[in-house]
Amino acid sequence: MRQSTATFTTDSWEETTYDELTVGPKLSRAIGRKTFTREIASESQTELPLSQGTEGEAGYVAVERMAVRVGDRAGGFVLPHLATRGGAEPRTMWLVMPGSGTGELSGLHGTGVYGHDERGATFVLDYDFAG
Repeated sequence: MRQSTATFTTDSWEETTYDELTVGPKLSRAIGRKTFTREIASESQTELPLSQGTEGEAGYVAVERMAVRVGDRAGGFVLPHLATRGGAEPRTMWLVMPGSGTGELSGLHGTGVYGHDERGATFVLDYDFAG
């Protein structure tokens, strides 16, 4: 497996609440755009339903389409991901959608990890190519 690391910024975020019960978590839908830099250079668009509890808990499921350069290869791919925050264990899972690689990224497969600290947001992609 190969590994590439990027930092990213969220360039836009449009969130709309579609269900807010008096009991239970709020449900929203968001569309976001990001810019990735360093070993992964990309612009992306993400659509995600998300849920936010009253005690700071939150979770989402997303589909992110990336127009990207990974290393010396250019193309695109789709990156489904999910995350939870709050409770005993925050979790994240990012996967390259099988068969979604285009251009020089055809055959791409792998997983990703997201992180956020005082330096900002980071993304690490562990990947390889079929064949």
